[in-house]
Amino acid sequence: MHIHNHSKRRNGPLVQINCGTIPQHLQEAELFGYEKGSFTGANATRAGMLEVAHEGTLMLDEVGEMDLTLQVKLLRALQEGVIYRIGGRKPVRLDVRIIAMTNRDLLKMVRENTFREDLYYRLNVIPLAVPPLRERCEDILPLAQHFLSCFSKKYSCACSLSPAEEEMLQAYSWPGNVRELANFMERLTIASLSSGNRAPVWESIVRPNGSVAPPVNAPMREQMRHFEKQCVENALRNTVSIRAAARALGISHATLLRKMREHDLVVQN
Repeated sequence: MHIHNHSKRRNGPLVQINCGTIPQHLQEAELFGYEKGSFTGANATRAGMLEVAHEGTLMLDEVGEMDLTLQVKLLRALQEGVIYRIGGRKPVRLDVRIIAMTNRDLLKMVRENTFREDLYYRLNVIPLAVPPLRERCEDILPLAQHFLSCFSKKYSCACSLSPAEEEMLQAYSWPGNVRELANFMERLTIASLSSGNRAPVWESIVRPNGSVAPPVNAPMREQMRHFEKQCVENALRNTVSIRAAARALGISHATLLRKMREHDLVVQN
């Protein structure tokens, strides 16, 4: 959205479509549109998302879920700047910027012949790789505050985070990345609005601290990792905060947060 709003296309439409949420047999109709009577249920002519986004931007989320046959048609549309609706013979001129997003390894899919190589290179003009949220801890709190502000307005509820809660957010590994964080902040806001009891929401990202010791003949690296986890657990259990635990261990706050993510540990609230 930021790219669109700061480009020459900002006065044009911004259209978003998630290929992963649309059944494959409907993806072509969603993207290219159709003419009246072209198939059962086509009671009126309908423009597709590519046509709607003319002179603007089309955001293709989860592009790796697109059917191979449809990939061919999309490639042709991007190369020629022309599309045809399903059942139509009249060309429709196309001028659109494509922003394609995926959490899959498209290059691996190309090697496995599940994603077209020519479309991959056609889309991969300016690649932007976004690391997992667990690798950019500094982004967690700004994103959390942003989502909290949005959902507070949506549900008309004043919701904030305590310093201890902020530390818990930073300590969690967020395997679902930004979407999981957004979902969590929405649930937290709703809990604040309905009952005021947010503990059950926090429990959803708390992991049990118990761990089983490795066998005595386990590699040294595995035994050292287990010992490190025990040290971190003991420090967290016997201090009042993550910062206090870091001081007790003689390491920085950032280092402790990283080790907590590595061992999937979260402080019990």
